[in-house]
Amino acid sequence: MLGWNGISMGTLGLGLLLIAGRANAQDAAADSPVNPMDRVVSLRLEGDVPLRQALGSIGESVGIRFSLDTRVLAGMLAEGEEPRCPAPNGRRKVSDHLERLLGPEGLVAVHLDGAWLVTAEDRAFHLQMRQKVDLDWKDCRLEKGLEELAESKKINLLVDPRKAALGRTPVTLRLRGANLEAALRLAAEMAGLTPVLVGNVVFFTTPDSARSLRGGELSGPGGGDLIPAGLFEREGFVGPAPALPPLKPVPETRPLPNPGPAAPPPGVPPMGAGPGPGGAPFLRDGED
Repeated sequence: MLGWNGISMGTLGLGLLLIAGRANAQDAAADSPVNPMDRVVSLRLEGDVPLRQALGSIGESVGIRFSLDTRVLAGMLAEGEEPRCPAPNGRRKVSDHLERLLGPEGLVAVHLDGAWLVTAEDRAFHLQMRQKVDLDWKDCRLEKGLEELAESKKINLLVDPRKAALGRTPVTLRLRGANLEAALRLAAEMAGLTPVLVGNVVFFTTPDSARSLRGGELSGPGGGDLIPAGLFEREGFVGPAPALPPLKPVPETRPLPNPGPAAPPPGVPPMGAGPGPGGAPFLRDGED
């Protein structure tokens, strides 16, 4: 009897421990950041390593895979050359590991349709704006819809806090396969706001404020405009206009030599120079 009681109590105690352990694990999962870029990982690599290896080590630590934008790397390296970098090491956020690894080369990791791409910093945002989105908003508050888009597409969207009332405007918007820039433009228009790019943040504000930002009130260290020309400033277009293909050279042409008036056939007098058949004179045009 005592044995059975002991086993029963032990089993009960083990069950309680399992339940408690499962609850703690769930709490820990709830507390852990959803964005893999915010997770803290420890890496122990040394020396200079190929960029692919360094990215692979970072990606494996959080269960994601990084791809390299070969178009960008082709312009940075000689053909067949493998990019190398200082090995990531220490304990820090994934975003910090990537910044130390990619920042000096002007590269960033950008989230595109569920995948991570390492590309040039000035190209990353343009690629994000070309992503396709499906929206089915019905009386959805603008700020709530933008929050969902920001989370799913891993971009920074901010409604001007001074215009919070406009941010609560209910918006009905149904789109299929629209690019992200077009979706943001339409959603902002329905709430009386204008999207403007400041750094890597899309800021939704009034048209007047947007114009003042474009006018250079926010400027970089060299006095230049922080808002890249082209993005959110041309209707239906992302980024600078593509270069037109060069015109094909027109082959050189030489004027044909002027042979002068053609000689009349033998036996036929020139126009107006003599009588025609039957003794009638030849007439020039316009003569009666």
